Amino acid sequence: MDMGVRVIDSGDSSRSSAGYTALQSPLESSGVSCWRGRKSFALEDDDEELEEEDPADMTELGQMRVIQETMVEEEQLRLRLEGLDKLWSCRRKLVEDGLQNARARRLRHETELELLQNPELVEIRSVPEGDQSLAWVDGAVFSLIGISVVILNLITMILQATTQKDSAVLRWVNQVFLVWYIVEFALRAALHSRGLLIGKLSVVWWNWLDLIIVVSGILDQWLYPAISLLSAGHHQDHVANNYSSLMRALRLLRLLRVLRILRVLKVLRFFLQSDLSWTEGPWFQSFISGMILLNALTLGLELDVPWAGWHFLEQAFLFVYSFELAVRLKRWGWKFFYHPEDYSWNILDFVIVSGGVLDQWMRPGFTLVQSLVSGGAPDTENATMDAVMPLLRLMRLARVLRLIRLLKYVRPLLKLTVGVLEAMQGMQWVLLLTLVLLYACGILFTSLVGRGQVYDGDPPEEAQQMFSAVIPSMFMLFRMMTGNPGLMDPLLGPFEVDILFAVFMVISNWVVVAILTAVVSDYMITSTSQRDKADHEEKVEAERQLSSVRLLEVFTQIDLTGDQTLCEEEFKAALDNKWLRQELCDASGLQARDLQDLFLSLSDEDSNGERRIAYNSFVEKLQIEGQSVNQRSFFRIEKHVRHLDHRLKHMEKRFSSVERRIDSIGESLLKLDNS
Repeated sequence: MDMGVRVIDSGDSSRSSAGYTALQSPLESSGVSCWRGRKSFALEDDDEELEEEDPADMTELGQMRVIQETMVEEEQLRLRLEGLDKLWSCRRKLVEDGLQNARARRLRHETELELLQNPELVEIRSVPEGDQSLAWVDGAVFSLIGISVVILNLITMILQATTQKDSAVLRWVNQVFLVWYIVEFALRAALHSRGLLIGKLSVVWWNWLDLIIVVSGILDQWLYPAISLLSAGHHQDHVANNYSSLMRALRLLRLLRVLRILRVLKVLRFFLQSDLSWTEGPWFQSFISGMILLNALTLGLELDVPWAGWHFLEQAFLFVYSFELAVRLKRWGWKFFYHPEDYSWNILDFVIVSGGVLDQWMRPGFTLVQSLVSGGAPDTENATMDAVMPLLRLMRLARVLRLIRLLKYVRPLLKLTVGVLEAMQGMQWVLLLTLVLLYACGILFTSLVGRGQVYDGDPPEEAQQMFSAVIPSMFMLFRMMTGNPGLMDPLLGPFEVDILFAVFMVISNWVVVAILTAVVSDYMITSTSQRDKADHEEKVEAERQLSSVRLLEVFTQIDLTGDQTLCEEEFKAALDNKWLRQELCDASGLQARDLQDLFLSLSDEDSNGERRIAYNSFVEKLQIEGQSVNQRSFFRIEKHVRHLDHRLKHMEKRFSSVERRIDSIGESLLKLDNS
């Protein structure tokens, strides 16, 4: 089941019985039982009511007795609460186990599908040939430590390249990193022996990559400096010439420094081979939402508050976004870009993260490669870099798009934005009407006001400036329409001009703005109602699925025979157990009497005369029972009635035929008797 609940089939009757026993045991051990007394809860009744206290007992002894009974009642309620807690813990454990099993099955099927689509990825994993006591080298803890070392090494390389300083501390740190890589490779070689470098290419190429990294590090950090010291310590000509020739040959090996960047592939290897299913949980999505909200606040503070730590905080945000995007790409593959529901959000996230990577990581990466190749400080006057840098700086503007991601995680804000976007579709005709109105009025005002036809003499200088042509006239009228009528004060005075502007204000500010407001409001209301209806249907469907899962789980637990059917005895036993009865009532939304009536109405008698029903069909009927009656339901009833009527008529014909045969047989017998 997709909901993570383990449904026990007919072959798992022992597991079903064990699950039912496990569900009952914490309740029985908690001491919760049917307590029948003066202040008791009657399990047979649907409503649990406390008896009223007798006013005649309100004496000192009566009060003491009431207090004692209340203490007993309190203890019973406490035990009941403990039983509920244990029941919840038991049920939660079952669901969590089912969820883990379902997730494991999904991952297994995804792996099998990938192997079917890419047969070359099939690997035959054998037991390592080396020392088995070093099996922890392939463990998750050692791999995580190795990845942490690689990340620290990359950080030091970037710092060394960007600061352009070759300090003694960084040199010693690089030596420590190289020693770690050598020890790590030696341990893996001792564990895997020949299988480390010999085998299927898709498996061993990662190990060859580690070997290249180690060898290049030894040549670059140990051999080259050692030969440099030896050549500097010998002053004889022939020895110096030999060392100089060797140095010129090894200087070509400085290009191997670039291979240090390949250490980032170790991180990629760990990422591809890790189980990242934990990122699908709700807590990870909540963490991403919090990071987006925090980043939205820091984007503004970064411009107003000077602080040296903004750069490192930005790197942390970018790392989180990149990790989240990489996880989704790993899960969906190319489907990430054409997902039927989230493709627009996925493309937006990809653009945002790509812009940050180009801005924050490509530039330091280019500087790092340049420094590794040259062996010194990077060339800041590089023409290629000067041409690329403006583009990279423009990519910083992509950080502003991260604010849009807030819409995805804040549901009310998303609903409002969707409503505004849908309202824009209705505004297009209002905007077209406004444009036509402004164009017509622009021609009119240019002719009458700008050319002075409404004035007795020459028009004012302001009129000639404001309404000199159609386009400036349209812009000035638009400013008037948006709430700035004071611009026309220098032109007012003549009666004709006042009437002209008054008519325009009535048409623009009253009519057009009112139409625009009405259209936007109507679309917003329609969009909101449709969204609420869709959310309600989604919620109802989720509740229906959850109810179905809960009912199936309970029926599976009480189905002791494991035949996926419920007999009347099993169903009554479930209703007699107040915990199972409460779960059935909560899951179905019905009372116990209604459940019993439905069972009697829907079940059929078997060959032994016992009423029985398949609980999958029973759950389906319970889901339908809670729905409201509509016209389609009447159609189904009419169809069923017509079918019954047809069967009755067919049976009447058969009965008539039988009666005629009986009559004919009777007549034949009479004739025989008479003869």
